[in-house]
Amino acid sequence: MDWGLVAGSIALFAAIFAVIGAWRLNSRADKLSRRIDENHSHIQELRAELGEHRHHIELNRADLLEQRENLHEHDAALASVSGERSEPTGPAVVVYNPTKSADFDYLRRTLERAAQDAGLPAPIWMETTVEDPGFGQTRKAVDMGASVVIAAGGDGTVRNVGEVLTGTTTPLAMLPVGTGNLLARNLGLPLSSARRMAIIALTGQITTIDVGWLTIPEHAALDPFDVPDGLDSETVAEPGEYAFLVNAGIGFDAAIMASADEESDLKAKIGWLAYVKVALPHLLAPKMRAKITTGKGGQPAYVDARTVMALNCGELVGGFVLDPHAKPDDGWLELAVLDTRRGLIGWGDIVRQVGLNGLGLKPVKVPGIENSGAIDVHRINQAHIEADTAQQVQVDGDVLGYSREIMTRVDEGALRVRVG
Repeated sequence: MDWGLVAGSIALFAAIFAVIGAWRLNSRADKLSRRIDENHSHIQELRAELGEHRHHIELNRADLLEQRENLHEHDAALASVSGERSEPTGPAVVVYNPTKSADFDYLRRTLERAAQDAGLPAPIWMETTVEDPGFGQTRKAVDMGASVVIAAGGDGTVRNVGEVLTGTTTPLAMLPVGTGNLLARNLGLPLSSARRMAIIALTGQITTIDVGWLTIPEHAALDPFDVPDGLDSETVAEPGEYAFLVNAGIGFDAAIMASADEESDLKAKIGWLAYVKVALPHLLAPKMRAKITTGKGGQPAYVDARTVMALNCGELVGGFVLDPHAKPDDGWLELAVLDTRRGLIGWGDIVRQVGLNGLGLKPVKVPGIENSGAIDVHRINQAHIEADTAQQVQVDGDVLGYSREIMTRVDEGALRVRVG
């Protein structure tokens, strides 16, 4: 055997396989190179498209900024046309009732110290009078640009100041020195600390609350012959619209307030317990028959009642809660119709129910014993009440006089209040 020929043949085949392998490898490399070139070209196209998209985004962003600027200019022009005012920055004004048995010198010093600590000017004090129980003083304070108007008095002073401030940018604050101080209680303000109340009045956070309105219609003005025996025509409620921040009512509750006004010395001595004393003669007074229409165009309901109340807040004097769901910032009023049967037993049942509400407990029916006191509550935005006889009418404890007819409505979020 020619081993040289064999070795040469093997070398030839190896060379052929090497050439074929190199050709395949080069072919794959060419394909890979073409694919890379294609991908690179595609990437360049994507980059170009991305650049165009970025350009469009920048153009859209510029358009958006221009539209936002135009919107701000439009809002400013609208505010100018509508007369919208900026936040008032003047000194605080205190509207105070000098007839209250309070140490106003101490309150003045406390308020001035709080203002000094906060770097604010000393508050300006304005006294209420019998002729003007707070309305004119508050209007003057608003015209002065007062940053806040502080009502230092009872529920009546707070109501009068709040009525004028309703719908303005000037907030209401309170230094409660009355018997009930119901708005402050319902808002959870620290009544036991004059210093804390002063700090809140000057620097506290601001929230908005609803305002209730009670209307005595012009056509509802009583004829003098409709006034109950023994009373003169001065006790007739004057037609008009009256604000309330806590509650308003017709019937038993207003009669109590009228009697309590005649016992101012007793209220100063024993506080809210004076209302219990003056309520006793009215417990067995005749009921009224009332026609109640709620909402717009609602169907009237006819009820027998001791009193009908519109609640912006649920808590009454003495910690009693007529309705735990009544909140001053929910955009609603609660219409409460109170009725009793079986004389004093019925009133005892009413006291039981409102007492349990005050403790945060749900009143329950006692098995085998029929309830003799009823508190029927309806959530409303407006109501029209017509009584068969002339009844006393009150707003936040201020007695308006006698009327057969009232209307109530809610003004949602209409009053700014300093709360904490």
